[in-house]
Amino acid sequence: MRISKTENRLLIIGFILLITSFFNYWPSYFWDLDVYQNAINIFNSGGSPYFELNGLRFVYAPYILILFSFLGAHLSFSLIIFYLSSVFLILREKLGNQLILYSLISTGIFYNDFLARSIATGNITIFLHFIIISSAFIRSRNHLIYFLLAISIAGFIKPYLFAYAFLGFFLWPKEKNYVKLLSITTLLIGCLFASQLLLAPGLFSNFKESLFLQAIGTMNGPGRDVGLAPYWIFGNLMNRWLALGLHFIVVIFLGIPYIKLGKAIDKFLNAEDALKILFFISLIFITFLNPRMKIYDYWIVIGSSTGIIFTLLHQTKLLSNERTLPLIIIIGLLFIFMPVIFKIYIPPIISYFSCLFYFKANTNRILKTPSFKSHN
Repeated sequence: MRISKTENRLLIIGFILLITSFFNYWPSYFWDLDVYQNAINIFNSGGSPYFELNGLRFVYAPYILILFSFLGAHLSFSLIIFYLSSVFLILREKLGNQLILYSLISTGIFYNDFLARSIATGNITIFLHFIIISSAFIRSRNHLIYFLLAISIAGFIKPYLFAYAFLGFFLWPKEKNYVKLLSITTLLIGCLFASQLLLAPGLFSNFKESLFLQAIGTMNGPGRDVGLAPYWIFGNLMNRWLALGLHFIVVIFLGIPYIKLGKAIDKFLNAEDALKILFFISLIFITFLNPRMKIYDYWIVIGSSTGIIFTLLHQTKLLSNERTLPLIIIIGLLFIFMPVIFKIYIPPIISYFSCLFYFKANTNRILKTPSFKSHN
């Protein structure tokens, strides 16, 4: 990865903001670990973890509850080891490393603390993101199996993470075995999840009720524990089911042209940058598919958007211009005063128009070349 002076300086700013954000949460780090550990303590004592917790609810499927229960009092420590391992894995993969770096840069230019808060919560979701993304770039003959295994485990814990299956179509469009393996994986995971109805009917019933109360509740609107996805916007205006349907329609309607645009500009880029652009666009699309998109998903949208913008800026001389850094810092200062929802949606919009401008600029350049004119 080519790092310009501008990016280096922005990385330093982003890292300082990240550390500052961590201090803001002192000493209440990893509070979601308390939810997991307390739930297991209650379950192993013969109680119901789905209803006897104060505050946040335990909303993981019965098999996950049983699996966690085997770790008992060591659950929190075991999860911390898993979290550290997932960080190591994503940082050792080139595109995973770049996603983290661009997320740090986005901390300054789109002033936010999404990455810091995601890690500070101790919620398992961000670390499952790390595992899935790192598994997509394993260099092995069995890389498809490792990737599908990762999304299967993550998807069983957090069902919407199974949307990462779409990433395979972007990364390996000519891989014939992917559809076959994905179909088998989907069937097996579906059967495994459904088996909870037979093998743990009481726990599964409690799980459903707890999940409903946590995510939906009895209030109007999209629900009590959802983030700022399009579903949240529509859910405040209409019936929840209509809002959910409209959510998927809008995301797919806007996402497909963006993906096509990403594929269209790859002929103007080297292979490495072309893969990077398509990878980041794919992540944005997959993340927005989640109707419950929350803080530990926002960093992917904003980090990927920043990655697209800076990858295209590398094709110009702007990053070496001394005026670029002050301009970016000024933009970042403007974002300090913006509501969170603008910090989530503006970066992908900017990244889209960056791709569109780059495509049109290069198309016009080719059309104006003498060799092209004489050929026509």
